[in-house]
Amino acid sequence: MDSSRSVVPSITSRLTPKVASIEFDHEGDVLLILLSASGIARFRVNSNILCIASPVFRAMLGANSKFKERAALSARTPTSEPLELSLPDDDPKALVVILRVIHLQYDWVPPSLDENQLYKIAVICDKYDMRQSLEVWLAKWISPLVDPPAKPISGDKWLFIAYAFGRQDLFSRLTKDLILQCRSDEDGNLLLNGNTLSEHIPGRIVGEWDLGYHRHRSLIAHTPSAEISARRHQTIEAMIDCIHSTIEEYGAPNTSKCTTGRNTCDDLAFGFLIRTFKRLKIYPEASQIVSQAIQEIKRLLDSVSFPSDAHISGESSATVGCQCQSCRSAIPQATSHAATCSPLLGYQGKIETLVNNIEVLSYTDFVRADSLAKENTTAPSPGTNLWQCYEYGLVT
Repeated sequence: MDSSRSVVPSITSRLTPKVASIEFDHEGDVLLILLSASGIARFRVNSNILCIASPVFRAMLGANSKFKERAALSARTPTSEPLELSLPDDDPKALVVILRVIHLQYDWVPPSLDENQLYKIAVICDKYDMRQSLEVWLAKWISPLVDPPAKPISGDKWLFIAYAFGRQDLFSRLTKDLILQCRSDEDGNLLLNGNTLSEHIPGRIVGEWDLGYHRHRSLIAHTPSAEISARRHQTIEAMIDCIHSTIEEYGAPNTSKCTTGRNTCDDLAFGFLIRTFKRLKIYPEASQIVSQAIQEIKRLLDSVSFPSDAHISGESSATVGCQCQSCRSAIPQATSHAATCSPLLGYQGKIETLVNNIEVLSYTDFVRADSLAKENTTAPSPGTNLWQCYEYGLVT
């Protein structure tokens, strides 16, 4: 924020000189200046109300502030013009709604908002730590969109909304959705539907990871603590490990996984696994899939099927799907092992378990410590009589 009064003329000289003015307080001592594609917005507000609604504004404009803006307010006289503050990065329409709420102009507050409008409110609310000032309205705006949802609630914008407004259950569910749905680019950035995630989501939630590859496994070098990226890559690594361990189990020369102990059955399964996963570019190198979304990888693995016409006869002869007369007459007693010895039976169940057991992120691990402290100290304890919540005492 900058209180320099030379900001407005320089802005006006570059844009079409259109100005929108709203007086939230006719005697307000602060004039907020915002830019938009349509022109300049000028909002006259009360600094005391800003300080009550926002710890961020209180740090700058409050009575104990050491900032120059506070000094300028203290130097004002009854005839002085309001102190001008430039907020070039804030959305004017979203800020108007918030200013209406905190200045108690409820007749002008929209009773409902769509996802994009709510997201813009969330950006400003998080920036100035104003969630508690909007809490009653947040419940009114969010509930029709979430419970029951008019459409599926998903995506990074909703994740930020849940984070900014303290919707813990929604936050946790959406983090798992992103772990499953996000791809990554060559730099390790998360992508959703081809786009990078919202810039407003804290880096400690999404972050970036550096990728490297070594033989049959991807090696992941830790960069900033980024839990969605971390859990996504940990799950992919576990899926790749599951595939490799399954191949190794069938490749063990001294054991048999066939229900009847037929080595030929294991040989058939072993070859099937290697050929199949080579064709899918998962074996021996898995670098082709680590950038994909987990749900895409799972669909790919689920699409693999063991041939039901794989037959084993005797100790060493086998045919896979050949229906020529000579083959049929050569193995008249051939039996199918597909239902009992398919190598997919074990690993597909393990993959399903891995995906189902992805641990969601906890909201309390990422919210600002000061916000948690504020919630814990200002909320009344359960059972408090909110009507008779004080008592008189003797002055000592």
